Amino acid sequence: MGSLLATPYVLDYDLVVLAIAIAYFARLGLRQGFRPCEISLLAAAWIVPLLSRGLAALTTIPLGLLVLLALYVFILRRAARDHKSLTIGDRRLAQA
Repeated sequence: MGSLLATPYVLDYDLVVLAIAIAYFARLGLRQGFRPCEISLLAAAWIVPLLSRGLAALTTIPLGLLVLLALYVFILRRAARDHKSLTIGDRRLAQA
């Protein structure tokens, strides 16, 4: 997913790579529960390849990039919270 953020263009056919990140994030959410707005963001990330090119042609708004950045922030926020809960609960696990 980071490679998509490194390119200057986020085209709809490049967003196919997001399917893997969406699958892992949905699996984690189903196991541990979803936080507010995560389901909506996953739905937006799933549908954005269909809408991004047409919307960008009409409004010049890079919807693919915006959803990609939002998903990246949500994943980082979730990872930071999970890491924080692991270090508080078991110090040996955090050191490994």
